[in-house]
Amino acid sequence: MGLQVEFNYVLKLRPEQGFPSRLKVGLEGYGIKDGYRIYPINKPISLRDSSNKFWGFVVVNKLVQTGIKTFIYYKINRVRKMPLGIEDILDFESIDWE
Repeated sequence: MGLQVEFNYVLKLRPEQGFPSRLKVGLEGYGIKDGYRIYPINKPISLRDSSNKFWGFVVVNKLVQTGIKTFIYYKINRVRKMPLGIEDILDFESIDWE
């Protein structure tokens, strides 16, 4: 018997899980993930969409655990003008931030 926990340093959300419909620095939102998950609090972490595209950073300020779901409350910290895919990582110096 034990507790299954997942530690995450990336917030990857589908639209139905709470991926923000509008990306603007300072906006707050929340995401819902299945299972018991732990995220760093008050530290910027990557925000990725369901295609694993990197959109910027969010700061998680609150986690609420239920028996089967984790609610992740966050504030958008930094946003890219265009998403960054894994193929773009090789050219990291050319990242275009807003």
